[in-house]
Amino acid sequence: MRIGYLSSFPPIENGIATYTSYLEAATATHDVETFVVASHGAQGNTVFPTYTLGTGDFAPAVYEMLTQLTHHRYSVGSGSQIPPFSRRPEPMDAIT
Repeated sequence: MRIGYLSSFPPIENGIATYTSYLEAATATHDVETFVVASHGAQGNTVFPTYTLGTGDFAPAVYEMLTQLTHHRYSVGSGSQIPPFSRRPEPMDAIT
């Protein structure tokens, strides 16, 4: 199983970063692959600093990183297709 967290992460100092580091470490001990998508400044072997707080790039940057992580996981050597949840959803037709 692979679990991804979208959170702040140390050395950024706040309660959420600390909690996420404990949670990530605890789940990793149960033979679970984990990764963290975090703001720039976060550090760790499975941490992907992706966005800058307060700049408005949060959603596009996180989407791009999650797409890359998911694509890499499901396409390298497995021959599998990218699962539907990793592709940008198509716009819904207007309700008439």
